[in-house]
Amino acid sequence: MLNNFNQQMSWQDKYIPLVSQKLGQVFMVRSSFEVDTQNATDLVMLRAGTMNFAVRLRKFDNYGSRYLQQFTIRAKTRHNNKTEIHKILEGNADYGFYGWVCEKNKKIEHWTIFDLDIFRQEVNKETLDNKHLIMNPDGTGFYAFYFNEFPSNLIIETSIGEANAILYR
Repeated sequence: MLNNFNQQMSWQDKYIPLVSQKLGQVFMVRSSFEVDTQNATDLVMLRAGTMNFAVRLRKFDNYGSRYLQQFTIRAKTRHNNKTEIHKILEGNADYGFYGWVCEKNKKIEHWTIFDLDIFRQEVNKETLDNKHLIMNPDGTGFYAFYFNEFPSNLIIETSIGEANAILYR
């Protein structure tokens, strides 16, 4: 299991610089002329303080065309350890970054940044009890969610379809 986890992390880590680039484009903006000239500030972070991101990347070539509007969160390990869904529901991570990687092009083809506070307002232990746990052959399991199951303010920004507008600002 640890070897599989390490392989998955190693694969995802190759794309973290691209994720960081996208997050910077969303959460940093050019300052106004007044702020620039009076305060020597060229860029402004849209939220002060630490921002924690849960990142999940999937291979577009395998599933992207069928599940583009879906995001999954691990909910079971083979050894019943605490998983991402438990950590998120406990209040960890502020935002989710869900991306689809095209390995042939070595880029994140489609992505969505979403607000985990909005997610937590809609999902809790009781709602999960009524949700189907999808099991993998390796003994891990996950829940599948669809962005359109949530209020529209869940999505901060996305590269997918008509929802490509910057919604955060």
